[in-house]
Amino acid sequence: MNTEKIELRKVRDIGSLFNDSISFLKTNYRSFFGINLFLAGPFILFTGLLMGYLQFISTAMARISVLEKNFAFLPESSSTVFLLTLIFVLTIVVSSTCVYLYFSVYDTTAAAQLPITRHQISALLTKASFRLFRNLIILLFLISILSGVLMGGTAVLFDQSMSSGVFFVGILIAAYFVFFPILLYLMVVACFLVIRDKIRITSALKKTIKYMRGHFWSTWLFMICAVVSLTMLYFVFQMPYYILLALAPFVKNGTDFFTSYSIWYVLFGALAMMGVLLVINPIFTCFCVFNFYSQEEKHEGNSLLHRIENIEI
Repeated sequence: MNTEKIELRKVRDIGSLFNDSISFLKTNYRSFFGINLFLAGPFILFTGLLMGYLQFISTAMARISVLEKNFAFLPESSSTVFLLTLIFVLTIVVSSTCVYLYFSVYDTTAAAQLPITRHQISALLTKASFRLFRNLIILLFLISILSGVLMGGTAVLFDQSMSSGVFFVGILIAAYFVFFPILLYLMVVACFLVIRDKIRITSALKKTIKYMRGHFWSTWLFMICAVVSLTMLYFVFQMPYYILLALAPFVKNGTDFFTSYSIWYVLFGALAMMGVLLVINPIFTCFCVFNFYSQEEKHEGNSLLHRIENIEI
């Protein structure tokens, strides 16, 4: 059965971006979410259970440490935390790559060949995941350098004047919260371009910023709306864990309650991760990709040529 194709390469205003993104999700929800669930779901479930268990253990040991005033467990757990962090990052890479590949394949697939199947994505997944992982390491290195420069500048200002240092830190914090949606957008789109165009993360960032030039505030407003709406959805997935955590202090034997229901802490932690990586992240990526294609079309204007190239003979 053929699926109606929603053209990605099209200039859209904010209203059309939301409407067409939602239409895309409604039209392709089975293949879009199903492929991610089938290919990345097992990794996400395993990592979610692992991270939920780590969160439970950390909370339990923190309570014991507070009571006994002994924090010796912290240095010994650093290697475990590093390993779990690596597993967590790899899981995010696989899940995100599935979504990026879906849009990349969808863009070049004729309407008669829709919907996208998991075999089209799985054949490309391993190589694309390694490409994204390598570029994320480069991005992490660049962020570390930038963070070091900012920390060094802050230290110099504090050394010269306490008021100057506090003022500079205040500016950095305010700028972070103001531009946080834009930073998320840059990260998502740059990673998408690493997969779609097979370029380095630095080139992808330059390309994203180039197309966003002149459309900064419209992108900011669109991302604010997307972040706010998806944050509410995030709390829905987190709600069972928050409820369980809130109940413990009101139970007569709060510590026993915490221990007896440890499996629920682990399961609810896994549920939250699955909600983020299988639902929230794909939806947010969809918003970002639609916005990028709109900006790319405004600059390049090659949608007609793209359609002609993909017409079936």
